[in-house]
Amino acid sequence: MVAVVVGVAVAVGVVVGVVVGVAVGVEVGVVVAVGVVMSRVAVTAIFQGYERPKAPPPGVDRAILLTDTSGDDRWETIVRQDHGIGPRRLFFTAKLTPHIAVADCDDVLWIDGSMEPKETCELDALFAEVPPGGVGVYQHHGRDGYWAEAEFSAAVYGPGGGQDRGKLAMDQARHYDRHGCPRLGMVWATGIIVWRGAQRRLGERWLAEVMSWSASDQVALPWLAHLGHTVTTLDGDVYVNRHFHFVGHGQAGRTTR
Repeated sequence: MVAVVVGVAVAVGVVVGVVVGVAVGVEVGVVVAVGVVMSRVAVTAIFQGYERPKAPPPGVDRAILLTDTSGDDRWETIVRQDHGIGPRRLFFTAKLTPHIAVADCDDVLWIDGSMEPKETCELDALFAEVPPGGVGVYQHHGRDGYWAEAEFSAAVYGPGGGQDRGKLAMDQARHYDRHGCPRLGMVWATGIIVWRGAQRRLGERWLAEVMSWSASDQVALPWLAHLGHTVTTLDGDVYVNRHFHFVGHGQAGRTTR
C-alpha cells in the first residue's frame, strides 16, 4: 500500500493551530490534518527577592517562574543564576525571548512581578486584541516618548543609585535621536506583554538593544517600532484596564504569599 497526499491540511484550534500530518488508508492512503492547540504560557521572573510572587493568571496551560531563589508552588519554577550577567539583565531573557529562555511556543503572557491578575482577567479576550504573529503592550500613562522615559531614568537612577543606569538610558536615547527616531510618540509600559509570535524577531532584537545599552526596555521599544516592527497597543493602560492591577514594585498584592 502506498500513501498518497490528496488534500490540504487544515489547522483547528482556538489559540494556535499546529498541523500534524498522519498517513492512513486501506487501498489508497490520504493525509489527514489534525489540529493541535498550542499551550498558552504565563511567564514571570523574580531575582534577589525584588518582587513577591502573586497568583498566576487564570486560563494558562503553564505558569513559569524564573528565579534565583526558592520557588512558589503555584508556578513551575526554573532556578537560574546570573553567571555574571546581573539579575537586572538576566530576567529580560524570559521577558523578551521566552521561546529561548523558558517555553518554545507562540502565545506567551509576560506578567511583571509588580502586576497582579484581577478577578475580571480574561485571557481569551486579551490575546484576541493581538493578531497572530504579533505583540501587544499597554501604552505608558504618563510619558510621551522614549526621550522622556530616558530622562525619567536619569533622574531616578543616578550615579550610585543605579550604577549609571540613568546615564546609559540617556546615551541610548541620544543614539536613537541621532538616527532619526522622533523624540515624541508612543511609549509603552512593559509590565504586561502579550506575545503571539513576534518574540522570534522583534523580541530577539529588543533583547539585543537592552543588552547593548541600558537595562531600559521601555526606551528601546519605540526605536524598534520606528524601524518598522509592529506593536499592538492594548486597551487601557497598566493602571486602568480590565485584566490586571499594578501593585507596585516590591509590594504585596491580594494573592501574595
